[in-house]
Amino acid sequence: MTTTIKPFRIAVSDEANEDDTQHWIEFALVARDLAGDQPLDSIPIARLIAETSVDAFAAQGARM
Repeated sequence: MTTTIKPFRIAVSDEANEDDTQHWIEFALVARDLAGDQPLDSIPIARLIAETSVDAFAAQGARM
C-alpha cells in the first residue's frame, strides 16, 4: 500500500476520529473547487497560497 492511500484508509476506518473526517471533507471540497471552472482568486485557500507566495518571493528579493 502506498503512503498516499494510507491516510485515506485511516480516515474511513474505525480508527478515524471526527477531526480526521473533517479534514478529509475540507480537502475534498478544496479539490472540487480547484478542479472546477471558477477563477482561482475566488477560492480562499488559493488566494492565501498566492498571497503568501508573493510575500515570500518579495522577502527573498529584498535579501538578494
